[in-house]
Amino acid sequence: MIKVSHFYLCLGLLLLSSCTTTTYDKTHLEAIRSVAIVAMDGYFEQPEPDGPLPYEIFLEIKRAIANYKGDPTNTAKIYKILSQKLEEQMGWNILPLSNVAENDQYRTIYDNYHVPMQPNYMKSLNLLGLEFDRLSYAERQQLLDILGVDGILLFRMEVTPNTVMQVINEYEKVEYVARLNMRLYTRNQEQPILHLNNFRGPGNKVMVKSWFGISLDEPVAAAIVTAVTSAIEKAFTELPAH
Repeated sequence: MIKVSHFYLCLGLLLLSSCTTTTYDKTHLEAIRSVAIVAMDGYFEQPEPDGPLPYEIFLEIKRAIANYKGDPTNTAKIYKILSQKLEEQMGWNILPLSNVAENDQYRTIYDNYHVPMQPNYMKSLNLLGLEFDRLSYAERQQLLDILGVDGILLFRMEVTPNTVMQVINEYEKVEYVARLNMRLYTRNQEQPILHLNNFRGPGNKVMVKSWFGISLDEPVAAAIVTAVTSAIEKAFTELPAH
């Protein structure tokens, strides 16, 4: 396994893993021609309110959270960007989403493991999310056979908002930062042949409307997508080009 020599200062309090690492097995990567993204999830860390919430604001918060995390189009944008990057830089043929999510045998595995979306999690386009870690080695090998690909990929994103400065009244400038985890598995390999662990992207600052420290404005959804996109772009500078 080749280790890329870039290690970044980490915020260990934010994630279980204390450091960012990028590792890959060049020999096995060069043999990959086709890949299926079989697991994808996203977590948005929303700050806790700093005071009691009036009932009407509580209802507004519920509506806003449902809008920017419950809208699958936001996750679909990220899926498309990731797929294009994998195709362009790595030279891989990415199996269309419908070929994965609508495959009857994949659905069987999905149904066996899937749990309802937890609060603060973005929709996963009917793909496995955190449940992927419960799959056995044999089940990963089964997925490779079912989908007829050389590699299966798990992608996770975590977006953290950091208040940069209070502006006026209800508006504030917030920086959204994305951290990525990505693993690629192939046949007859217990460990991933590519692993991005806790990769931190550049911050994306945006003006949002906020009540009691909770951001609700429409720019939030766009800011999440932009933060993840920027992290994907940066992450691929760590990977070998095709």
